[in-house]
Amino acid sequence: MQLLLQKFLGNKKLLQPLRFAVSMAVVYTAWRIFKYFAEHYDNFLWGGWEKFQNLLGNFIAASTVTILQFFGYSIHHNGRMIMVDGARPIFVADLCLGIAPLVIFTGFILVFGNHHKNKIWFIPFGLSLILLINILRMLALVLVLVHYNQYFGMAHDYVYVVITYGLIFLLIMWWMEKLAFTSTSNSNTAQ
Repeated sequence: MQLLLQKFLGNKKLLQPLRFAVSMAVVYTAWRIFKYFAEHYDNFLWGGWEKFQNLLGNFIAASTVTILQFFGYSIHHNGRMIMVDGARPIFVADLCLGIAPLVIFTGFILVFGNHHKNKIWFIPFGLSLILLINILRMLALVLVLVHYNQYFGMAHDYVYVVITYGLIFLLIMWWMEKLAFTSTSNSNTAQ
């Protein structure tokens, strides 16, 4: 791909940003194609995709319930359904699993930067942090439902989405600023 871009670009300074943009477009397109097949074909990946979504949704629901039970709430879950006494239940839907941010984050880290050793630990670290953010988001949504039900729609649709993506943005900025590239002084001393 780099040779093809070099052939058509007169300005060599644009090569790296354009290569990154094309790579991210490929990651995003691959995700959208995967998602299309996952949503439109029953038994996609021999049922593995649905099992994965249910496992992740159950984990998020169970984690949320465990934390709230620790703080004395009368709450339980049945699979992906979270039930609080005195409030309507919340279902951890497919879009609430945070799979798209996990995929885009991973793709971004894979295509941006040249410090491969940092990629090996930062991707699992970032995925774990995004999963934790999603659990905290679900926890906050349950608390809003119980204590401030009239604000649930706004919290679900806007506030927590902005907070969640804002934290992911900060994680990516940390990667870009501090970890993405090997420093030339380190590479010279290693030789």
